[in-house]
Amino acid sequence: MKHSLRKEILERRREHPAEELAVKSHLITHLLIDLPEFQKAKVVAFYFPVNGEVDTLDMIRWAHEDGKEVCVPVVEKGKGMKFVIYDPVDELKSGAYNIPEPVGKPEREHVDLVVVPGVVFDKNGHRIGMGKGFYDKFLKDKKCVKVGVCFSFQMVDCVPKEEHDVQMDIVINEHEVLRFKKK
Repeated sequence: MKHSLRKEILERRREHPAEELAVKSHLITHLLIDLPEFQKAKVVAFYFPVNGEVDTLDMIRWAHEDGKEVCVPVVEKGKGMKFVIYDPVDELKSGAYNIPEPVGKPEREHVDLVVVPGVVFDKNGHRIGMGKGFYDKFLKDKKCVKVGVCFSFQMVDCVPKEEHDVQMDIVINEHEVLRFKKK
């Protein structure tokens, strides 16, 4: 079920024109930076967008200009994902799965807020990612605000969830901010 839903939504994302996704990403950025949780956060983790994901580059730029410490993921094959400190002047290399990663930056254990990508989100704060489980493993025991970002066409009523799946605290699309109580 997860596999077919992931495939269907990824196909929908590929069909949307880049200009349309850019406009929607801009709207999502403004909803994110208006969140009280984001405004209070001192250390914020983002991802570098690939393959039509919500564009986080303006979010990253805004966070830096606001004096926040910014982190981004580095995936070590066989070891999982960690977040490292990132500054826009940092040298980037193509990392695992061809996602840009900073070179030689220190790991950041604690983050206040994590902006989480996903392929599908539901109206209960659950998500389907790309299937590797990196974010679920990283977020499992973290005490931070988990904010999923997606386009409204990536929202469904309910996704199949498993015991290891981590629920989001907040999900933002271009139309709304959804908040969830932990179950």
